[in-house]
Amino acid sequence: RLLSNVQKYSRFALRRLRVRVETSGLAHVAELSQGSALIVCNHMSYLDLMILATQLEGVFVTSVDMGQQLFLGSMAEIGASIFVE
Repeated sequence: RLLSNVQKYSRFALRRLRVRVETSGLAHVAELSQGSALIVCNHMSYLDLMILATQLEGVFVTSVDMGQQLFLGSMAEIGASIFVE
């Protein structure tokens, strides 16, 4: 339930920022959501995290610095993110 809220809030935030998300080549996303998977990626901005959250339901592993960010820190806590130093 919390993870679906993170997806909804991320979609809302992206709409407010006027960011349009288009995906291609993600036919296997449905397969990933059926079971357990570990996705490792290097992101370039905080928008990347919100975009990932709209596409995949999952828990993020992030730095403790992220937990101190105003909006994204709250989203990370709500989404049960794991904070590491």
